[in-house]
Amino acid sequence: SAPILREDPEYAKYFKMMKLGMPRETVMQALERDGKDVSILDLDPELPLEKQKKDAEKVKQSATDGKKSALEAMFAKRAAAMGTPPAPGMVAAKPLKDDPEYQKYMKMLKIGMPVENVKQALERDGKDPLIAEMDPTKSYESQRKKEESESQAEEAKTDVPLKDMPEYAKFFKMLKMGIPIGAVRQALQKEGKDPDIAEMDPNKSLSSQQKAQPEVAAEPPLQEDPEYMKFFKMLKMGIPVGAVQNALKKEGKDPEIINMDPARPLSAQSKSKKTEVSQPKKKKLNPPKVARKRLHWNKIDESKLDASSFWNQAKDQSLQLVGLDIDNDEFANLFTAPINNEAAPKKATKPDAKKNSSKQKVQLIDSRRRMNGSILLAKFKVDYNVLAKQVNTMEYVKAEANELRGMMQLLPTKDESLALRSYLPPMDAPRSEIDDSINKLGECERYMAVMIDVPDANSKFECMVFRAEFESHAESIRDGTKMLAEACNAVKNSERFQKLLLYCLKLGNALNTGGSNEGVSAITLDSLLKLAEAKAFDRQTSVLHYLVSIVQKNDADVLKLSDDFAPVKAAERVAMDMLSLELKKMDQGIEKLQAVVKKNLPEPCDSGSEREEDELIDSTPMGRFSISAASKIQSLSNEFEDVRSSFTDLLRFFGEDSSMSPEAFFGTINTFVSMFDQTHKELVRKEEAKARRKRIEEKQRLRKEEMAAKKA
Repeated sequence: SAPILREDPEYAKYFKMMKLGMPRETVMQALERDGKDVSILDLDPELPLEKQKKDAEKVKQSATDGKKSALEAMFAKRAAAMGTPPAPGMVAAKPLKDDPEYQKYMKMLKIGMPVENVKQALERDGKDPLIAEMDPTKSYESQRKKEESESQAEEAKTDVPLKDMPEYAKFFKMLKMGIPIGAVRQALQKEGKDPDIAEMDPNKSLSSQQKAQPEVAAEPPLQEDPEYMKFFKMLKMGIPVGAVQNALKKEGKDPEIINMDPARPLSAQSKSKKTEVSQPKKKKLNPPKVARKRLHWNKIDESKLDASSFWNQAKDQSLQLVGLDIDNDEFANLFTAPINNEAAPKKATKPDAKKNSSKQKVQLIDSRRRMNGSILLAKFKVDYNVLAKQVNTMEYVKAEANELRGMMQLLPTKDESLALRSYLPPMDAPRSEIDDSINKLGECERYMAVMIDVPDANSKFECMVFRAEFESHAESIRDGTKMLAEACNAVKNSERFQKLLLYCLKLGNALNTGGSNEGVSAITLDSLLKLAEAKAFDRQTSVLHYLVSIVQKNDADVLKLSDDFAPVKAAERVAMDMLSLELKKMDQGIEKLQAVVKKNLPEPCDSGSEREEDELIDSTPMGRFSISAASKIQSLSNEFEDVRSSFTDLLRFFGEDSSMSPEAFFGTINTFVSMFDQTHKELVRKEEAKARRKRIEEKQRLRKEEMAAKKA
């Protein structure tokens, strides 16, 4: 008893849209907008939805069962050939590339997708991400067992004494040679290893000593310590080390903390620092400073080198270049030069001065954000102090909406505000000192430093963007409303269209009832499109052809129908729902703007005195705009409601469904009028061709008669 798909109340309107000749993409967008499955359009509209779903499930299940039985038969045959038949219901392990569970991931690797992307896909599906690194020609179970045995062997290796472990042997040799423990700790830290290993027993394994160490109360690393976290964040944002050290000094903290390892706790690093200090150090003579030429080569990570590579072989003592003849004096003369701090430069040229000034620019924000911001601000040349005042009072700024939106996006974030306030002098400092600090900043940072003190800057920028876009949005709504109003009037007042509908009704009843009195009294407008589908028995003449010929004989004026419907063509492209949504957004925008204006009035007003409040609002530039804009929006809303009412009356006038949209209604009419005009042109061409043939035949007849007369 379920209805067929095209008559299902939930989907009928979409199939009606398809029937009206609307593009498939438009109907798919309508389905997506309503939260429905777009694949409905691929189903048979003449069958119920539930039946088609059940049929699809049956086909899918039968395919799955067939595949499973085929796999079981294949593996059973293979096992039987080997003489070891599998247990009932068991299938032999398959290579990863043939395993249905992992086959798609192996294909992803085969077509060149990065291993990391395949790992993410495996994790997303709840599978082991290490499968992406396994051999696709072997089964998952065999490789997993191999990994487990290797991990067990690795655990057995951890019982080796520290001095015999290749990873740490060289550091204990350094200690044996008398190198200070502080230097060994630095060498360990440089290679990313735990510096405390230098103080462990070399005759015991690493794992035993790590377990034997007494548990200490967990202390967060410096980068997660609430007391120091913000300073390491400032470093990550690109703030110079000197500026961060100044911020530490302001809060009474040790500025050297910023040079410590952020991944380790403060207490552990303080102890190691004390240990290094306690070691007796020889006083070193500072060598003269020299400038050295650098060779910018590309380093290869040692962990990526193959054991048999040249670079690993080169570590062998037998391959070292012992006794290489190098003239050290010649080398020093060629590639080093002494730095004389006391000597002044010979010439202070203008380009050098510019270079030095650019180096002095302080960078406090992310480099990409700084670069994009500087490009935008370079186009919009304005004094930032003047701009800050204009934004604070929400005055008119000569800028386009996208430029204002870009400046709004460049307002400092919470972290950027923290970095700027840490760098800038206190608010009570002399103005010259503050200006000097701001001038040392880059273009984008200078803008942020000025805007940081503008209260509620984001909301004020939003109001300015709303003002910049207001006229274009209002014009768009006004034009759309006007098109719909003109189209409604054109359709309702067209006598030619009404006559044509009566011709259609009479012709249709004559066809369907044979002239009896059982005909219908009204038809939907989409019925007009079916006139071109119904053909006469000659399979050439459609009902529409016949209708046009009748109209041409009885009332030729109706053929000028397209002259009445010029406004209807434009109205088809106007979406009433979008106009309503745009009006709603503008209404919400003006409410928000008025709230911001009231919040930022120059002086407080009594809540009971509306007149005084209106006077204060009218005294500000944005306040005057809000009053004018609210009036225009109200006028637009009234016009839109009038058009909505006119369209509802139009649907009622023609007996159409009240839920029909203007796009569908006017689209149906435009399609029919186009078909009507095209058919009329075809008939005119046929009549002209017929008249031409008749003239030719008449000429031929006269010529024959003349020739016959001459012979006689």
